Amino acid sequence: MNKNFVKKLTILSLITSGFVSASCGKDVNSTGNSANAYYDPQQASSSNPANDPSDLSRRSVDGVRPKVVIKNMFYRVNKELGAVVDDLFGELVSRNPNNPVNFDDVTSFNVAIHQAKLSLDSTNMDNLMKDYVLNYPDSPLSEMKQTIEAGGRMTIKGKMKQIGLRLPFEMSGMIHATPDGLMELVPDSIKTAGIPSKGLLDLFGVATQSLINVNEQRGMKISGNSIILSPGKMFPPPLMQGKVSRVETEANKLIIYFDDGVRLERPPLPINDPTIKNYQHVYGGAVRLVGNETHENTNLLMIDMDQSNLFDFSISEYMNHIMAGQVNVLNRAGTLLNFMPDYNDIPKRLNRKPIFKSVGDNVGEIYQTNPQSNPALTKQKNWSNQPTPFPVRN
Repeated sequence: MNKNFVKKLTILSLITSGFVSASCGKDVNSTGNSANAYYDPQQASSSNPANDPSDLSRRSVDGVRPKVVIKNMFYRVNKELGAVVDDLFGELVSRNPNNPVNFDDVTSFNVAIHQAKLSLDSTNMDNLMKDYVLNYPDSPLSEMKQTIEAGGRMTIKGKMKQIGLRLPFEMSGMIHATPDGLMELVPDSIKTAGIPSKGLLDLFGVATQSLINVNEQRGMKISGNSIILSPGKMFPPPLMQGKVSRVETEANKLIIYFDDGVRLERPPLPINDPTIKNYQHVYGGAVRLVGNETHENTNLLMIDMDQSNLFDFSISEYMNHIMAGQVNVLNRAGTLLNFMPDYNDIPKRLNRKPIFKSVGDNVGEIYQTNPQSNPALTKQKNWSNQPTPFPVRN
């Protein structure tokens, strides 16, 4: 009998026995997570007619795309997942050009990133794979774990669906940005069931991309023996579209830089206060902020109440951030300063009555306003002439 055939048969027998032993327990979906329902990006991106704006709200649309600047934020997707945004500058693009950006409906807009720096640690990468990227029926990959090392090196371990089984694999190599703005992990070491291989093709006799047919719209695909990642597609709405320009790693941290080559002037903050380091600034255009409240020439500064650590912000909890915080109207133009608690502090403040023992309680220094922060004036600079990179939705 052919020695190679005997070797493969022995390997598969060992794997099968391990698979059967490991399967004698609680049923789980293909992600290895019994708690989460499958994630459908198309369904998650579909609009809810109940969130459609009124005719009055639509009349506020002026063709200007709101600019957004984020500094020092933990952008939380769910209770277990988020990314650190050190700096982001981009534009909010309504998916229907006749409608304003609607913060009550994350499917109503996309984020066109011009320049940004964000990072994820191994735990958040694992949860991203588990909850979104690989969370669908019959996913060919599951139980993915990432180990991130300094110097651009990354290791991925998981299970691969093949011949009706889920076989353990390990892929280790260098991760870098591609010329078309994606990320690529190029392995120099591949092991299947603990056995070193030059490639998956070397062990199984078929192309890697045929073995692991990943749904590309979720931000991950296999090309030859490399894994291609599209960060903008890996997260749930709002969709973030940007070009990865550089990738760096530190111990347990993947750092992603975005730069699409578009150079626009960043909007000036409405107040001059050097103590404010953690914030999100939305400037210009029409934005539906709360319920039926739509702002023209929007100038909204969301400020972290606790400047001692990252601004822990969840777009899905936007309304609760406001309700648990404090809103100041800065001027007659409607400039808003929203002081918001971190995500985990919302329950402490939500629906609580403020306590004022005297009219002078909690009164600080007078705001040093910035007269240059005027969306109605800067609208004339034609900041919105860049073509939208997204398909519009009727």
